[in-house]
Amino acid sequence: MSRKQEQFNHLIYQQLGAIIWREIDDPDLCKLTITKVEVSKNSSFCRVWISVLGDEDMQERLLGLLSRKAHHFRDILMHTVELRRVPVLRFCYDHSAERVAEIEELLRGDKQI
Repeated sequence: MSRKQEQFNHLIYQQLGAIIWREIDDPDLCKLTITKVEVSKNSSFCRVWISVLGDEDMQERLLGLLSRKAHHFRDILMHTVELRRVPVLRFCYDHSAERVAEIEELLRGDKQI
């Protein structure tokens, strides 16, 4: 990944985080973390990976909320950041924390393969 691409990902990461906090009034939002942002090479699409501290219902609810508001967030990004093209946002759940916990459990010997 080029330096320019990394900077663009970081810019979207920062701006989107601020927009989500400002635009959504939900007490469970404090349990949400944007873990990674991946903008496609042509800047037309952006995957936003999130992690949620909570049960599966809360994860699905917050992911659904963000997905429904994705177009609104994109509109705000268009007016906040001076870019030629603002990517279409797609929110995805990041399962890496769960995988790390499973691996740690295996390494401790708590779980059999």
